[in-house]
Amino acid sequence: KILVGPHAEFATNDLDFGIGAHLSYPIVNRIDILPTFDYYLPGNSVHVWTLDGSVRYWPNLNMKNPGLYAGAGLNYTHTSFNPPGPGSVSDGSVGLSLTGGWMFKQVSVLPFGQIRVVIGDADRVEFGGGINFKL
Repeated sequence: KILVGPHAEFATNDLDFGIGAHLSYPIVNRIDILPTFDYYLPGNSVHVWTLDGSVRYWPNLNMKNPGLYAGAGLNYTHTSFNPPGPGSVSDGSVGLSLTGGWMFKQVSVLPFGQIRVVIGDADRVEFGGGINFKL
């Protein structure tokens, strides 16, 4: 089943609060791809957005409605600074993302909580959650 939804997170490395959207698309049994877009609100004329593409694995746990997942992928982080007056500065970096979390499958709307670690020039840890809707 294809899932789509909004999410929010708090990230380290001065990125603070972020909001975003994600899409989950199954490719084989217990494996899906998870592209996400996030926009962070660090303030001080700094703008940060990210694109992340991960592959998630859902282990076969011997329990009712298991929701544990783990994944890895690539993350692109774009940062720009718009000081007062003319001109701006921007930069982009690519890093490895590692994700783990739990989706609560017992309800009709599927909430989740997760931790994502980004390793690269824009190192950070993201603590987040959101909801999934079935398409």
